Amino acid sequence: MSYFYTIPASVWNSLQTEIPAFKDGKSQALMKDLEISKAISAHWHGVGFHRQELITYDLLASKSQPANAWTAIPPEFKEMDDWKHLSDQNLQLATQTAEPRFAWIHRGRRGYCGWLMTNTTFLSEHNLLFRTHASVILELGTNIIRVASERCLADSNEFLPADGGRLAFAQAIQAFCSRWQLSGMAGPYLPIPQGVQTPVLSNDLLAPSMLNNGILLYLPFTFPLPSEDELRSMISDALTRRAGMDHISDWIAVVSTKNANKGRQMERYGRVFEIQHFLRLLTERHPTALINNKQKAMRAFAKYYNQADIDTMKDDFKLIEDASISDPVNSSTLV
Repeated sequence: MSYFYTIPASVWNSLQTEIPAFKDGKSQALMKDLEISKAISAHWHGVGFHRQELITYDLLASKSQPANAWTAIPPEFKEMDDWKHLSDQNLQLATQTAEPRFAWIHRGRRGYCGWLMTNTTFLSEHNLLFRTHASVILELGTNIIRVASERCLADSNEFLPADGGRLAFAQAIQAFCSRWQLSGMAGPYLPIPQGVQTPVLSNDLLAPSMLNNGILLYLPFTFPLPSEDELRSMISDALTRRAGMDHISDWIAVVSTKNANKGRQMERYGRVFEIQHFLRLLTERHPTALINNKQKAMRAFAKYYNQADIDTMKDDFKLIEDASISDPVNSSTLV
């Protein structure tokens, strides 16, 4: 088995109150799921395993652990020259200011994942990538390359022994991630969207793809900042003057400054990302449990998301079903 994703205990609790096959909790497959889910719950952002190694991913199960600016700062960042002179207390005070910004970025990244999972072009290209390079992925996983640090490909001999299949995979996943503005894939159907760097703290964090997939702003210390509205307009104009983005134009429209409803739409796509992920796992591992139980599954997720109106779940399920493609990749076997 290559990848094993878990379903959080809080999701199982809702499912067990509605789905008959899960209510008694006695089937061996369900008992295995519950046991692994309980074990992994001790690991923040743990979502499963690949070849017995923990997979961490911060864009699922948002109810379990909200985004936290302080704990989201990688330890290596704290060792950089600009940070070393700051005490932990000063850093924590600074991140309290950044907390709402991190939450907004987190919501946008989760929303983009949900949009990708409802985009048939992305799903088709994703499945082709994973099936074409299944043998390499089963052996090494997908984390051997990080587009945010494109030196990995230049130094591919260090990461990938001289092997045509492995180098071909490294090149293919880099091209795929660059096209869809991802920094990598945590595993099948778990994209890692590129994040915002404010500021860019080191030249080591600059990557060629950043010039193709976004904009870089340089503000000298002597620059007088314009009003918030004017600065926002400057950034918006720079972002919209980019060609070659037709395949993600629908998402760009969602996050456009002209879309007054983007916050709610991002939130919805983030929820859809989680629901489709959990439904995929249930279909793979408990294929008979959801047969003739669609309404009950909707009620279970409505309960999980504290949605009094099941129509919200009906709309989410329809969005997922409309985007589903035949013959999806099985995350356990990649076939």
